Amino acid sequence: MIQKQLKRAQEAVKSYTFEMKKLTEEQQKILEQYKEDERVIRKILHACGRVSIEVQEDEIIKTFHYDAEGKNIFTLDNQIPVLPKDKIMYYFPHFNNALNEIQKKKLEEVKNKYQANRVIHRNGDFNLLVEHEGGVISINPKGWVLEFDNIKEIECIEEEVLEIISDEVKEINSDEIDIGDMVRVSLRGDMIIARVTRIYNSGDTFNIIFDKKHTAVHKSCIVRVVT
Repeated sequence: MIQKQLKRAQEAVKSYTFEMKKLTEEQQKILEQYKEDERVIRKILHACGRVSIEVQEDEIIKTFHYDAEGKNIFTLDNQIPVLPKDKIMYYFPHFNNALNEIQKKKLEEVKNKYQANRVIHRNGDFNLLVEHEGGVISINPKGWVLEFDNIKEIECIEEEVLEIISDEVKEINSDEIDIGDMVRVSLRGDMIIARVTRIYNSGDTFNIIFDKKHTAVHKSCIVRVVT
């Protein structure tokens, strides 16, 4: 039974929507209605455009789903999975999403199998996320390993990054990089994401832009192509 559920989940992620939608005015109004509600556990904006609000009611947690028009399309008597591109807009201050031993064990298996870059545990998210050269892997509390091949990086804050594995500086072939590519760059001891705007000196020098700043770097500073 569990294997069938895992297989269905793995199939489901293949049709996952990767283009993040924005909140609509109608959804903003819904969020305002829950602003002072102390029963709220989490507020989630899904990549598909839906908004979910989890509310503690007696012994159960109900999840209310709202579409782009602010209509309650369905309600579930449980919390729902959060996918890598979903955004957790709010979580209860004492929200407990500690990793369990199964997730920690699966993480080691994933790190041994894939060329992992970063391990991420977002605030308010039960899942453990691993960025690797081929995409993103999500490890849920059941130990299920779900692969998202069309996602390159997870939006997160610094404190949510548990481990940086393969961000060491290494020389790459400049022929692998084109103008317009997003690249991970080691710049004065920091790792940044920048866009390539020019390549010259026979491919040895790259002009990049990040945070509205322009600079030139040697190809040895570029760790890898992000997109």
